Amino acid sequence: MGKIAGIPLLLLAIGLGFGQDLTHQAESAFRSGDFDRAVALARKAQAEDPSSTQAYLILGIVAARRNQWDAATRSFKALIQLVPSDPQAYFYLGQACLYQQKWDQAVTYFSLARDHNYPDLDRLGIELAMAQEQAGHSKEALETLRRVQPPAAGPLAAQYHAVTAFAAAKLNMQEEAASALARAREIDPANPEYAEFMISALLNVNQTRQAREEAIEAQKRWPDEPEIQYLFGLADYFATSGQLIQVALRNLSEAQPESYLLPSLKGLFYLRHNELDKSAQAFVEAARRGVPDSHLLLGLVYRERGNLDAAERELREAEQMTPQNGQAHFELGKVLEAQGKPRDAAAHFETALQYMPQDPAAHYRLALLYARLGDKEKSQEHMRQYRELTKNIPSASNTVDMQPK
Repeated sequence: MGKIAGIPLLLLAIGLGFGQDLTHQAESAFRSGDFDRAVALARKAQAEDPSSTQAYLILGIVAARRNQWDAATRSFKALIQLVPSDPQAYFYLGQACLYQQKWDQAVTYFSLARDHNYPDLDRLGIELAMAQEQAGHSKEALETLRRVQPPAAGPLAAQYHAVTAFAAAKLNMQEEAASALARAREIDPANPEYAEFMISALLNVNQTRQAREEAIEAQKRWPDEPEIQYLFGLADYFATSGQLIQVALRNLSEAQPESYLLPSLKGLFYLRHNELDKSAQAFVEAARRGVPDSHLLLGLVYRERGNLDAAERELREAEQMTPQNGQAHFELGKVLEAQGKPRDAAAHFETALQYMPQDPAAHYRLALLYARLGDKEKSQEHMRQYRELTKNIPSASNTVDMQPK
């Protein structure tokens, strides 16, 4: 659930072998933080010598630090035309694409930097792995990281472990993902995106109470982070039917009143108060704005209203958008069961268990479905697992039935 978010990237560094005069002065101005003067001097150097690679590089780096991506890209591409074998230009261009979320282009340029012998292969590998993971190539990302010497400390070390966690989670390697994320949080505890990932991962496997506990602590620590406040409200809804939704809604409205996440929190608030028409309208708007969980939530509203066809449509959309989300498969199974499609329902419950094998509710539903389908062996096995998982839980199950209350 939620975006499995990007990772704060390292600042573009500068390690230039400048000559004298204007380029030397431009470098000095850059290092002192006087970027306006650095740009002015670099442009003068460029006017005097259009082939000045140092001028293009410093102009590109300053533009990148200012998030002026078109200007940065032009400078780095011009540098490549001047010196096609310069690995720094490919690396910086890869970073510019990474910041703009142009993942496949970033993979291409980082790969070219590697092919042209970029000197810091470990740093390059971590940046390349992040681009690969975000582009949907999680297996390749892990293979890239395995060729990297893990940094011992600092932001790059945290980034290494975080990318490992993100890629492993998408490959359903949950233990490796959890271990890597714990290491990233240990190295960089001030990074809210690691908390976001943890809350989302717990929600995806229906560990709602743990997700809520994480979210409560996170929203105290990062009260102005919109994603944290949104996940706080989402986790609270699934764990308690929304006792604290109003708090999350107020916090997000104050911190970022134009946030694209607000409609989804409003939808949860209306859902909490059984105002289903208003809730549906809010989730439709959230879906239009690209909130990942909106289709799942809209599916729940339609199911509550008795519109099973619309619920199935939205839940299939949710399943397609977040295939590692066990809850999406589980909820779709419930809708298919209600439609009188027990075999299709069982298939989705089985898929849900691939992502949340310790969820007793899925085992219980499969035990009942397989009994109806005449598969006594499977029915008994799932009932055995259900009883094993719930024998030490006073209230039958820690799993919340995610129907709107």
